Amino acid sequence: KRRPKVLYDVEHRDGRWFISTNVGGTKDFHLVSSPASENSEESWEPVLDSNGERLFDGISKVFDGITPLKNHAICYGREEGIPQIWIVEFGDNNTINAFDRLQFDEKSYDVGGVRNKEYETSDVYLYYESLTQPTLTMKLDANNPMEREVIKTKFVPNYDASLYESKRFHVTSRDGKTEIPCSMV
Repeated sequence: KRRPKVLYDVEHRDGRWFISTNVGGTKDFHLVSSPASENSEESWEPVLDSNGERLFDGISKVFDGITPLKNHAICYGREEGIPQIWIVEFGDNNTINAFDRLQFDEKSYDVGGVRNKEYETSDVYLYYESLTQPTLTMKLDANNPMEREVIKTKFVPNYDASLYESKRFHVTSRDGKTEIPCSMV
């Protein structure tokens, strides 16, 4: 049911709802799952990895959404202000065999998913850009996410990447407690 200041985003996969929500007073969204039935909130349970740890608890990682596929799910979120993508590999009965974050060479970047309308695929399309890398679109196989194929790169006339360098660092705020992430090119 709708409630003030409570948000939900629901996806379906293999007879289950995967729900990102702020229910329960978490600072950010967390991920829960339940059988795909009406009024299923009473059966919501946290989505756990193979070690019994919550994938997204609404505290340590900011969770933005999930794209379910037949054997995988692509999860979007942020850590330390940087967008991240995680690949979930499902086993039988929606058990999670693997949960891995995609790694990139640069410390400061933007990455996100390109809308996927095919459920029975392991191909994932992403965009990636940074302070020194013009936007590119890449394809990866969720079964082997380290192998990436660049499909398209934004052409920037007279751009020479070797002339630029990007750094990420933290500065302490005036209160002396808060670390503020900064990027410089």
